[in-house]
Amino acid sequence: MSDRRRVRVDLAGRAYDIEIGPGLIDEAGALIKPLLARPYAAVLADAAVVERHGDRLKAALAAADIRSDMISVRPGE
Repeated sequence: MSDRRRVRVDLAGRAYDIEIGPGLIDEAGALIKPLLARPYAAVLADAAVVERHGDRLKAALAAADIRSDMISVRPGE
């Protein structure tokens, strides 16, 4: 049984799904690539999240031939 789950965020006119569970950072490139019009992702995240997970996410995206830029924002922004 998987510990993953999908949560639907229903916003008027722009609903989207969020995947939650272990191992998703390492699979990010493979999961995201089919959704991209071109192989590029700009990642906007809290500076602490980028510090802790940014290199791993960037590597996962690169493994799927996705170029990326990490954009850090101050905590709480």
